Amino acid sequence: MNARGERTHPRQHGMGADAPSTPLPAGLHDELERFKQDLRAGGLRESTIHSYLSGATLFVRWLGGEYQPGGSRPRS
Repeated sequence: MNARGERTHPRQHGMGADAPSTPLPAGLHDELERFKQDLRAGGLRESTIHSYLSGATLFVRWLGGEYQPGGSRPRS
């Protein structure tokens, strides 16, 4: 995020070199939560919901510059 609290693209702060070049769409986190609620309403088990959401959540975090694959692993 920048000084005004706006999400910045990962490349703007040195993370996620392979991240897309478009800014994070507004409300994407809200849509992810809505997806979770729809999965629950559909009667899916919590373990299934967790499986569906884990990858999607990482992807949204990556888009927003909040996640870098490999995180704290030392690079060779």
